[in-house]
Amino acid sequence: MIIIIAVAVVVPNFGPVLSLVGGSFQGLLAIIFPIVFYSRLHDVSCFKSLFFSAIIIVATVGSFSNAYVEIKNVVDVVLDRYEA
Repeated sequence: MIIIIAVAVVVPNFGPVLSLVGGSFQGLLAIIFPIVFYSRLHDVSCFKSLFFSAIIIVATVGSFSNAYVEIKNVVDVVLDRYEA
C-alpha cells in the first residue's frame, strides 16, 4: 500500500500510464483468452472457429488502437502538452 501511495505522489499524471496498461490488456484478458481457452477445451465447429477468429481480430485491433492513443497521451504528458 505504501508503494502505491508513493507512486501516486511521485508520478504526476499517472492516469495515461494506467490507461495504457489497462486498455491494452483488457481485450487480451476479457476477450481473447476466454475464446482461446474455450476453443482448446471444447470441440469447435468450423463456423464457430471463423466467428471466434473474427472476434479475436476485432479485439486485437481495438487493443492496438487503444495502445496507440494512450502512448500518444503518455508522450504528451512527458512533453507537458497533456490536458486532462
